[in-house]
Amino acid sequence: MSQFWGPVHHEDLKGRQWHNGDERLLTGIVKCSRCNNHMFGGGGYKNGVHVPYYVCSKRYNDQDCEQDYVRADLLESAVIEDIKAKFRDEQFMARVWAEANKRLCAEKPNLEKEIAKVEAEAAKAQTALDRYFEAFEAGTLQAELCNQKVRDLRARLEELEAEKRELEARRDRLDLPAIDRDMLASLVENLERVMAEAPNPQKKDLLRRLVKRVLVHDRRTIEVWYGLPNSRGIEDWNNWLPKSNKGYRCAENIHPGD
Repeated sequence: MSQFWGPVHHEDLKGRQWHNGDERLLTGIVKCSRCNNHMFGGGGYKNGVHVPYYVCSKRYNDQDCEQDYVRADLLESAVIEDIKAKFRDEQFMARVWAEANKRLCAEKPNLEKEIAKVEAEAAKAQTALDRYFEAFEAGTLQAELCNQKVRDLRARLEELEAEKRELEARRDRLDLPAIDRDMLASLVENLERVMAEAPNPQKKDLLRRLVKRVLVHDRRTIEVWYGLPNSRGIEDWNNWLPKSNKGYRCAENIHPGD
């Protein structure tokens, strides 16, 4: 990516401005590759102009890391532009989709085995339950003992049924739908609008759905891990936009996935 630092010098950390990260869009997901610590937002002035940046927390707290200061505005803009470029590249997204499907499909056999194991245990518990009923009806099992056994087995069957539902839900989530080019195009369009008009908390929330990790090697080199978007079980993107903007309409049901 581009160089993220300009000619602003802050070797003396005293007197610099630090904040709780509300203004910085990547706070919490940007880390220093040299020491693996988080980087947080700060700022300084050059010729009376405020310059925001990210600084390695280890460098700030212990002066024990040589990581560069990174211009926040340039880094954030570069990440956003990279997101848009990747989602507009249909061939790239098709390769990503294919690889994702390949990896997801590799998980299915293990889940199928787990489901079969749960089903077998449930069948065993049901058989035992039927046997206790038969013994009670035949008069070979006391009512009190039968009731206790039945309660225990029914509780176990409920646990197994819940476990099976959870496993089946995990299996269903492995079925990645076909790539939706219209969804990707709308994602880019709405991303631009949200970044231009929404307040910072909404911008940060949206970016965290798309960007999972940013690793800073130096002021010129970063690595970014992205989340794969999808259109299932999601909310209207208008939720990320200012409510007062009555005339603004976003495409519906366009959502980034985790």
